[in-house]
Amino acid sequence: MSKNRTNVSVAIAIVLMLSVAVLVAVRQAQSQPADPPANYKLLAEVDLNSGPFAGTELADFVVAETAVTHLHLSLQNLDTPAFALSLQDEDGGRYSILQAENYRTDGKGGGDWQETLPPGVYRLVLDAAPGPGSLGVYLLTTPVSQ
Repeated sequence: MSKNRTNVSVAIAIVLMLSVAVLVAVRQAQSQPADPPANYKLLAEVDLNSGPFAGTELADFVVAETAVTHLHLSLQNLDTPAFALSLQDEDGGRYSILQAENYRTDGKGGGDWQETLPPGVYRLVLDAAPGPGSLGVYLLTTPVSQ
């Protein structure tokens, strides 16, 4: 009988150790941000703690010919009551990229946006309340074949 108790105790100890190892591995994987897709170039990085941001231009870029414009967003550990990211063209027109209230993300927060844009200069504009977290915006433009 004592041999069975020993085997059960050992089995329970092994299961507990494996459970802890899996939990640690999952936690570490969640805290590492995803890499931006290949060929994207960093357009802007900002720490939301340095806000507030009210119509703040983070970057600008030129679209030389009509192109599909891809933006990859890295939204790491955000916790802000208000967040709005947009593109503004030379004529003042706006393209909404992301708009949210009480916005929270984890260490792997992110998203993608794409739009076919005509030639021109575009400004990346942020409106956000201060809070923890960081924003990274990556750009890729693909000319539209004519």
